[in-house]
Amino acid sequence: MSIEAKKEQLVDYLKGIQDEKLLDKISSYVTSLVEEEAMFVPMIEEELEERLAISRKDYEEGRYYTQE
Repeated sequence: MSIEAKKEQLVDYLKGIQDEKLLDKISSYVTSLVEEEAMFVPMIEEELEERLAISRKDYEEGRYYTQE
């Protein structure tokens, strides 16, 4: 089954739901999945270097925690 067919099947299923609470739960779940996926977007090299520079500065200035 193609992606477009799966989307259409899902839309048809959602159109048939009459329970507003169930639709709210589905909406909340889909939103959490989208947000979770956005958290794992790879960084470009410049972003990684910038984050590394900030982390090094924090370490040098004593802004870190140990696990001891």
